[in-house]
Parts: sequence; structure tokens; C-alpha cells
Amino acid sequence: MHKILTLVLFLACTSFAFGQTVSIKGKVTGPDDFPLESATIYLTSVKDSSVVDYTISNKNGNWEIKVRKISEPVFLKISFMGFSDYRKQLESVTENIDLGTLKMEDQPTELDEIVIKSEIPPIRIKSDTLEFNASSFKVRPDANVEALLKQLPGVEVDNEGKITVNGKEVNQILVNGKPFFDKDGKIALQNLPAEIIDKVQVTDTKTKTEELSGQKAAGNEASINLTIQEDKNKGQFGKFMAGYGSDKRYESSALFNTFKGKRKISVLASSNNINSTGFSMDEIFDNMGGGRNMSVFTTSGGGFGINGMQFGGGQGITQSNMVGLNYSDQWFKDFDNTLSYFYTSSDSNNENRTKEQNFLPQEEDIANPGTFINNNFTTESSSKTNSYRYAHTMNTEFEWKIDSTSALQFSPKFVTSDNKIRSTSRQFSVDENNELLNENDATTFNENKSTSFSNNMYYNKALKRKGRSIGAWFNNENRKDDGTFLNRSTTLFYEDTDNNGITDVRDDI
Repeated sequence: MHKILTLVLFLACTSFAFGQTVSIKGKVTGPDDFPLESATIYLTSVKDSSVVDYTISNKNGNWEIKVRKISEPVFLKISFMGFSDYRKQLESVTENIDLGTLKMEDQPTELDEIVIKSEIPPIRIKSDTLEFNASSFKVRPDANVEALLKQLPGVEVDNEGKITVNGKEVNQILVNGKPFFDKDGKIALQNLPAEIIDKVQVTDTKTKTEELSGQKAAGNEASINLTIQEDKNKGQFGKFMAGYGSDKRYESSALFNTFKGKRKISVLASSNNINSTGFSMDEIFDNMGGGRNMSVFTTSGGGFGINGMQFGGGQGITQSNMVGLNYSDQWFKDFDNTLSYFYTSSDSNNENRTKEQNFLPQEEDIANPGTFINNNFTTESSSKTNSYRYAHTMNTEFEWKIDSTSALQFSPKFVTSDNKIRSTSRQFSVDENNELLNENDATTFNENKSTSFSNNMYYNKALKRKGRSIGAWFNNENRKDDGTFLNRSTTLFYEDTDNNGITDVRDDI
């Protein structure tokens, strides 16, 4: 009986949940009854003009909006380029509504008269672009772009900053068609104020080849482009941190960004002796360009590496220093460039001291039957290790859009690094009578120097036939590695081999 009651309650709740959703549908045509495809149909609240939901008409002009029941008045609005806006007030939406065919009227214009501009719709479809009018969505006065995106219908932002639009993951965010410091757009989302955004445009992400050849995007990812009016496309932002503690421990970091028009400059710097990375992996990714398309590794000491550069971590006490500079601009029309420089260094000192006591089974003294001898011994060891490394990395990327059908990319990179590790150790063992059994002294030194230059060049030309193109690639890498290794160890054994009370010394070098 209990299971039957539970099932009945579940079905009742399910029916109630489905009952909360109602449908508004219709068909939109022009004055000549021709169906209008990609007209924008949306609901706004009469009270505060906020967007409730939206949809786009299909090729037959049909459309449908499914929403939860609304007991307050709303406006149903339809917008299409070249026609006057359609608006109808609905006192409530508590049941399914079929509005039938709705005709759009031609937008009236007369010579020598002032043209009355129609209301800008909050959502519009332009070719393959979904466009949101930012001013149509209400956010706090101090809100950033991320808060604005969360207000857009069909756009979701999770706790980790992952963005999806109508189920498609966003892998690129641009500002006025260009990367804003980083290709992933984290900086734009978190630092640009929402009030300076004019439009939010969503398109399918295309490769360079697809862009030039006019092909449709083959992938299932989306791009967001934020448009900003030219007079507002400037500003500065950053953060600074410093701390000092006991034992002369300190930490400091600075991050500064400035932008104006197409010019963007980022500066990072940090120094500490508490084994800290100075910046998070995301901050280094986002401020130094290149997106996430890099070689990444993590270390057991809590640090991480990007393209061979290591940040933080290390054994013992590590002093880390880092300076980074990223510059991007458009030197002349259709020629974009990005330059970045990174310097990283770390100096680690590690000292270890151990004392180990070993208890072995007793043995009977052959000379004195019935007497047992202890075979316990103690081992003490100490070591000092110094590890010093530095690296200079310079990345450049130039992109020249020669004309509407061809483009050339050129990306040279230079890296030089040096890594030195020096270690000294001493170890000795004594028996239960504190007599020396053995001792060892060892020194190791390892140095690796590396210098490399690589270059990637890519040319693409779109052909007259849509979807066809030709491309050429050139890649090269020159690398020089030098290594030095030294291992010196001396071990002395103290033994009474003849059982005559005289200790013999045997060395092993």
C-alpha cells in the first residue's frame, strides 16, 4: 500500500511539474503573406522590460515559445529587419496560446521626414550570428561582463567559469573581434564592466581556413564577440600584493593591464621565498596570451610548468622570481602582432640530517660460549643540495590579412635556459661501542644549458569556389643542449678482518 501511495504522489508531482509549462505559438509573415525566416520573437515584462524568453522563426515562419506560467502582463514582440516591430500585450500566460498568423508591416519612410527608429530588439539573428543587445538586460551598476552573460537567455556560466550557449561550449571570447589579452577571454569576463558593452555576438568557432574559405564551422564550439564603442574601449586594471613574516620570509606580486583601442599591454612580476608560484596557472595563461594551447606539467613540490618554464615548487627553501610582459597591437591595417617575454628563476636550498639506529638479533660469541654479542649500529647522515635555474622565453606572433581571401601567419619563438644542481653529503655508521664502521663523502654536480629557436609559418588562400582553399606550412626548430655531470664519492670501511683487535681501513673511491 505504501509503494502504491508513493507512486501516486510521484505521478501527481510529475503532472504538476509539466503543468507549469505553457506554449505560445504562431506564424509570422510579411505584408504579402510570405513567411519570414529568422524573425526574432520574444517576451518582455510590462513591469520592468526584462526579457522573459525568446525564439527564432523557422523557414516556414512558424515559431513557438515554451515558458512557465506567467500571471503578470507581458509584451509579445516580433522584430525583423525592414519591417515595423510588432507588439501585443498579454495580460497573463497561464494556458497554451495560438496566435495564428501575424503580419509584419513595412517600415514607413518618407523623403524630407525624420525616420522614426524602431525599438532595438534584445535578441537578433544576423546571418549565422546570434546577437544580444546588452542594454536590454538589467545588471547591477558595478557588474562585470560575466554577470551580464548570466542574464542572457540560453547562456549558462558554471562555478568554474565554463560558458555554454544553447548547449555549445564557448572556447573563445573576443572584444571587437580581437583577443582581449587572452584568447580564452577570462580577463574580459572578470574585469570589463558590463555597462560599456554594446552587443554580445555568438557564432560557431571557425578555424582560419574556414574563415577565409567561407566554409561552415566543422566543430561544435562557439565564440563570443563583445562589441564596445570606440570612445569606451580603454582602461587600466590590476592587482598588487605584498607580505612579510618571520625568518625573513616574504611574498610579493603585481599584475597590471592597460588597453586602448587595439593596443593591449600586460605586466606580471612576483618574488617570494616561501615556495609559492606567485600567480595561479590561470592568471599566467590569461595575461600572457596563447590561451590553453600550451605544454603543461605539475611538480611534486606544488609548482607547475608551462612550455618548459617552471613556477614555484622545489625542495627545501626556494626563492622564486618572475617577470612577464605581453604586448599586442595592430601596427597597420589588417596586420596584428603579439609579443611576450618571460623571465623565471628559482634558487632552492635543502638541508637534511638523519639519525638511524638499527637493532639486530644477538649472536653467540664463538670464543666465549654462552655469551651473546649485540650487533646494533647507528647511522648518521647529512646532505646539502642547491638547485638554481633560470629561463628566458620570447614568443611572437604576426598575422597579416593580405586581402579578403588570403592571410599569412608567422610565429617565431626563442628560449634559453640553465639548470644547475649541486649536492654534498656525508654519512657514517658506528657500532654499539661507538667505534666507526664506515663513512662516506659524496659530491655531485649537474648542469644543463639549452638554447632553442623555432618558427611556424602558415599561408592560406581561399579559392573562388566556396569551401575550397589552398595552404602552405613551414616549420623549423634549431636547438643546442650542453650538459656537464660530476659524481665523486669516497667510502671507507673499518673492519677487524684478522680478529686481532687492529682495525683495517678499506677505501672505495
